[in-house]
Amino acid sequence: MMEELSMSDIRTMAYESSVDWHNESFNPTRCNNSYVPTQEEYREALGGFWMPLVTAGALITIGLYILFFEQVFYSNAGAHRVFRRHIYWIGSVYPFMTLMSLVSLLVPKAHNICTAAKIIYMSIGISHFGDLTVLMFGSEEVMLAKTEGSKLNLQVGPTCCCCKCLPSPDVSKFNIRLVLWLCDQMPFTQAAYYLALLVLIAGNMATLGDVDPNGVFLWLNLFNFASFMGGLYGLQILLYFSKGHLEFYNYKGKSTSVKILILITNLQSFIFDIMGNYNAFPCVAPYLSPAVYKITIVNSLYIFEMMVLGSYTYWQYHSHEFLKPNPADVEDLHKAEGDTVSVTTSITIVGDAEGGTSRQETSQITVTPQIERSEGMSTENPLVDEMQRGQYGAVEAITEQPRAFNGVP
Repeated sequence: MMEELSMSDIRTMAYESSVDWHNESFNPTRCNNSYVPTQEEYREALGGFWMPLVTAGALITIGLYILFFEQVFYSNAGAHRVFRRHIYWIGSVYPFMTLMSLVSLLVPKAHNICTAAKIIYMSIGISHFGDLTVLMFGSEEVMLAKTEGSKLNLQVGPTCCCCKCLPSPDVSKFNIRLVLWLCDQMPFTQAAYYLALLVLIAGNMATLGDVDPNGVFLWLNLFNFASFMGGLYGLQILLYFSKGHLEFYNYKGKSTSVKILILITNLQSFIFDIMGNYNAFPCVAPYLSPAVYKITIVNSLYIFEMMVLGSYTYWQYHSHEFLKPNPADVEDLHKAEGDTVSVTTSITIVGDAEGGTSRQETSQITVTPQIERSEGMSTENPLVDEMQRGQYGAVEAITEQPRAFNGVP
């Protein structure tokens, strides 16, 4: 004969979330954090706010995709082919992440899957930014040649700015690859994190935002924290390492936008998960529990943030900076640096000044030959290639004219 259930067992079954159990004022008949409403229930709960919210999200998503496709056409027409693939990936991150947030607002049950998809996609874009950094130098060999004798600054924020005990290793191929690996590890570690998290949530073994040390979520997020902070640290090292070399590409602005994207995506999501799980958001019975309210707030805010960052990124890459690549060979680099040395010569002009007396004037002429930095490589755009061929062997002459000659100023 089955033993009669005690009152504590009944209460444990009613409260599926450990946080719900500890919060006596949280009534499961009104709001249940473990229940995510269907699309119809969610629309009913939001009432008149649902349509404006979804409409605004859809318009922003469409607008970002328009900017992205325009960027693709622009880069395909003007940017050199070595840059294009990386620019496409970086530019596609913002509309894709906005699309995933919009899907979460339309189907709240898909929120966890959409969050995993957009963060993994973002991590792939960050890996492409690291590869693009190398191409801005020209190649790995040219990067080492340009920074020969330099040191890597490891005492950079946000993780190691106060660690004075850290060494300053020499710039070498091994050390550079270690720094780039900090960016390249993010797609793999983020994919592993979200795969484990989704499996645990499906098995009711983890609760989003539960920071109880006896739970799994806190320890998984320590791994996640180490992952994205490592990527952020690698970007900071690259920023300090590239000073004085990549100003032409406005590298600081491009790097800053990527770092803001990492912080917003990971820290904001973690903080909102904790707030939703510990009932920091209001309960609108019966469907809008604090956890579901969190889904609404975080995705709405994220769409607005991606609109700002996506537009800023479009402006950064919609320029002529990537028209031609830097030399990919060290010999070409030295040839380009040697052939662009200015030559100054003097020309003496003899003539008659006022009163019939002879007078000499000297003019200084500076000649700077310009060479093709990547001979034999075309942009596959006839118009751009024709413009570039006109620059080959050009001479810029700056003449300092005498103050007066034959009485004429």
